[in-house]
Parts: sequence; C-alpha cells; structure tokens
Amino acid sequence: MTAPLLEDGLPVPPLPARRVPIWEFYHLDFDTDGCPMKRMPDGRLQFHPILPPYLVVDYLDLFAETGDPRCLTFALHVMTLALRRADPDRQEITFTYRQDSGLSSIPKDFYSALTQSWYLRALAKLEEHCPGRYVDALRRVFDSFLIPVSEGGVLLERPYGWIVEEYPADPPLYTLNGWLTALRHILSALPVLKRCGVECEAFLEKNLQAVDHLLPLYEAEFCSNTRYQLTGFTRLKFVTDRSGSMLESGALDIHIEGEKTVHADLAPQGPRNRWRSYLERSTERLAQFNVVLSLVSHPAPNRYAGLFRVARDCEMSVFLAEGDYRPDLSGLPTTGWREIGRHRLSAGANRIDGEIPFDDRNLFAYPTNFKKKIGGLHYNAYHFIHVIDLAVLYYMTGRENYAETARKWMRYMEAWPTMPELSDPGISHLSYNYGTEFEAVIEQYLASSLERL
Repeated sequence: MTAPLLEDGLPVPPLPARRVPIWEFYHLDFDTDGCPMKRMPDGRLQFHPILPPYLVVDYLDLFAETGDPRCLTFALHVMTLALRRADPDRQEITFTYRQDSGLSSIPKDFYSALTQSWYLRALAKLEEHCPGRYVDALRRVFDSFLIPVSEGGVLLERPYGWIVEEYPADPPLYTLNGWLTALRHILSALPVLKRCGVECEAFLEKNLQAVDHLLPLYEAEFCSNTRYQLTGFTRLKFVTDRSGSMLESGALDIHIEGEKTVHADLAPQGPRNRWRSYLERSTERLAQFNVVLSLVSHPAPNRYAGLFRVARDCEMSVFLAEGDYRPDLSGLPTTGWREIGRHRLSAGANRIDGEIPFDDRNLFAYPTNFKKKIGGLHYNAYHFIHVIDLAVLYYMTGRENYAETARKWMRYMEAWPTMPELSDPGISHLSYNYGTEFEAVIEQYLASSLERL
C-alpha cells in the first residue's frame, strides 16, 4: 500500500493497530492524490465509494483521541477528493456502483442507501469541526434518500412505512443491516442536520414504522441467527408422472403480494445470476426454475402461475428446494425437495397456479453467514451489526421493542459455541470490533435513551 502524504509532504498519521486488519480486508490503497482506493485482484486501483467516509470517520475519531491536527487535515482532504467523484448528472450527491467495476455482483448500476448514510455521517462530523462548510453537501446527500427506487433511487414507499434499500433490486431485497445502519447514521447526525435546515423527522418516523412492522420477519431462531434480507433465491421444479408426456416449459410468473409480478426468463442472456428468476434446466418430464422469493408478504404466501404444454394427459407435481443452513454460504444449498402442489394436465396447453407455502425456516431468506475473513478468522459481521444497530436505534428513539429484540438476538450468540456447524476453530464467535466487550457495549446503549423522535 502506498502511504499518502499531506500537502506539506508530511506523512499521514497511521491508524491504531487494532484498525489495520479491517483495512487490509478492504485492500485499501491510495492514488497519487491521496484518494482511498481498493486494490483489485488484477492489481488495478478502483474507486470504492464507501472507503472515503469510512476513512474520514476513522481519522476524525483519531483526531478526537490524539489532537493531532494532521488527522483533521487528512479527513478534510479525503472528503474533498471523494466529492469530486460524485455522480455528475444529479442534483443530489450520489455515488454509483457500476456493474463493470467489480465491486458488486448486482447486475445493474445503482447507488446504495448504506453508502449514502456513511457520507451523511462523515459530512456531519466534518461540519462540527468546520461550521457552514458542508451544509449544502449534507442537504444534497439527504435528498438522495428521497428518490424512489422506480426512478433509480433507494426509497420504497409501502402502506406500513418507508424503507431505504442498500441494493435496489426487483423484487426488493429488504437488506436489514444496510437499512438499520442508514437510519442509525441519520439519527446520529440529527442535531447537525437540524442546524443545517434539513427536515428529516418525517422521513425517519416513516422508516421506523416500517422497522416495527417488518422486524419479526428477520428472526432465524432455528439457527440462533438473523436474516440478512427478506428476499432470496431458491429453486422450483415441475415434474410430470408419465414418460413421453413431452413437457414444454412455458411462461412462469412469481407473484409476491405487494410487489410487481416477476416473469421467469426462459432464455437468460449472459451469466446466470441467481438473483433473477429463470429456467435453469429442462428435460422431457421436468422444468426446473431458479426463482426469487420474499418473506415480505408474510403471512400471505408467494405464488406461482405458469403455462405448460404436454403431449399427453398426465399429472404434474411441483417441488420446492430444501437445504440446511451453512455458515460458509450466502444462499440456500439445494440438498432435497419438498412437494408443494399437484396439477392434472390435459394434452395441449394448461394454465396452472398455486401457493409457495412458508415453513418454519424459510431458508431462501438466508441467515447471516460467517464468510468475512479478517486476520485469519471467519467472522459473522452482520448479526452483530443487527444487534448494535437496534441498540443504537433504541438509544436514539426510546422504542422498547428495539431494546427487547437487541437483547434477544444477542442471547442467540450464547448457543454458537455448542452448534456443530460453528465448531470449526477457524470460525470466531466474537465481534471483530468489540470482542468480549460486545455485550457491555450493547448494554451501555440500552441503559438510557435520548428519545430524539
């Protein structure tokens, strides 16, 4: 890594040793101007939108600890360089992840509510040191949260409240850590935002109403865990009972109540991305689809509807993929099948529809994993984020259900050392950031409340 220099040629103060491994995980490097970049596997430097605000916050914290003015100078410099890289074609300040950048597997260009919230947090902290300097930037970043997903933004408006998406997708993913962290950062910056004339109380209230409504769906008590998001992929297959029935797969639609109907692609172009519904394979008697489902409609089940043509009268069974939770995976592994429906088909074209019932695990909405490798150990980053985000949201708002849920989800971790799937010595059961102090940190937040909303 090339160490950046300040304008006077002096080196930037190093971050505390405890923070170095996390920056090694992100492959942090710098361009010739001192802008933080990600060193990609092919050796090129790629601007990663979330790295600048991460680094700004770290150096402002270091400035608070040490009083070294070089820390503040570097934080200001990094933000200046980052803002120059904001999207040039928007009035709002946004940072787009390009699908050809190698930074995301999402098959589209998008900006992220999580990244935007980190800029809001970093700018608010800088504004405290330099009053008046970042008022316009704070307003324009906040405005990015108000652009609907349908217009290329991150906001979902639902009857029960609002949600901001970490990764806008169709159907929406409802990613919990990105959403909660965004709200946490906005609430933390609320006093600065108010001083800057940014009216965000109604936005926050509508989001918190949606958190209240959806939070129980993120439970994954069966594996002492929480779900990363409510939407995920699995498989659905249709099998006829008679050889020679000559099943020809036709149109297949997946309906999630409250969302747009998704049409399965019969001939996907390019690499098959499992975050789309498409025909995966077909034979004389079988049509197997990769499908994207969502828990957000619960208790109303997702549904399938299709058109199938057969040469002879037959019976067709519908099967949903099954599997077990594995901490080293980020999606459901197909290890078996569960029959969920049967249909009598007549020779010719047949329209069918049926429910895709929920069960006691709903593993398509996959729990958080232990894939993040830092310092030689595999960590579960997102379950800890869920807990601390809820604790901070309680501290900021006084909503008791957040405190109760944070404590309940924290207790889940007590079971991890006894679970066979988590017995690998390469898996850490601790928080990377807080280690054995995690519970004490959470209880500090739960001890009182500012009740800002």
